[in-house]
Amino acid sequence: MDLFRIAAIALCGVFLAAISRETKSGLRICIILAVSLLILAQVLKGLTEVQGFLQRFSDRLPEAKSQFAILLKAVGAAYVTDFTAQLCRDAGETSIAEKTELAGKVVIFLMALPILEQVLQTIELLLPA
Repeated sequence: MDLFRIAAIALCGVFLAAISRETKSGLRICIILAVSLLILAQVLKGLTEVQGFLQRFSDRLPEAKSQFAILLKAVGAAYVTDFTAQLCRDAGETSIAEKTELAGKVVIFLMALPILEQVLQTIELLLPA
């Protein structure tokens, strides 16, 4: 992931958004969205390295493969939720941002239920009958 490229995109976006603030707010939102998507695309490139690491690790522990898949999905959901909520805040829609964050938390909890179930089953096996 090229941090300098991300910084350049962000600074150009801030400059363009500041210029458009004086003239048209609709254009400002479009600029913020476009810059945010460009930055997200750069970040996703970096996340492929994380996915590769987790894939190699899960290949060594085949019984944990489903947990790694859930973990990766949950992290992705957290990033998408945060990204969307920040865009909502940038647009001045704090209430929508908060609802988006709530929805993301619920989705992540639902994703984690199979892992929670496995943990509870393991605890049951360890407890005396």
